Amino acid sequence: MSKLPALLAQKTTELAAKARTMNDLAKAAKGVGATLKSSELVGQSGQVPDLGQVGQVAPQLFNMKPGEISGPISAGRTGVVAKIVDKQEPTPTRSPRTSISSAIRFSTSAAGRPSTSS
Repeated sequence: MSKLPALLAQKTTELAAKARTMNDLAKAAKGVGATLKSSELVGQSGQVPDLGQVGQVAPQLFNMKPGEISGPISAGRTGVVAKIVDKQEPTPTRSPRTSISSAIRFSTSAAGRPSTSS
């Protein structure tokens, strides 16, 4: 059971490398049998299935440009590789007390979930 986190990290790293080499997350995910999902636009406090709160688990996604593919992301029981699909930058507001974070929409490919039974 102690080998599961290392195996998940290895599979996620392989998926990220393959997706970046091919410059195609969908094809890389299909090639390794990973599930491809897309999110709605989400801010840093937004929750995404298989990832959790984006700003805590993968804050680097907010610094990426549309079309970029992330490195491996450890999300606890899953490993994720993300591609930024769309991004909206903060807009000026009239009230200095209002803070608007960047919002991103991305596709994720989960490398898998380690099974706790064996």
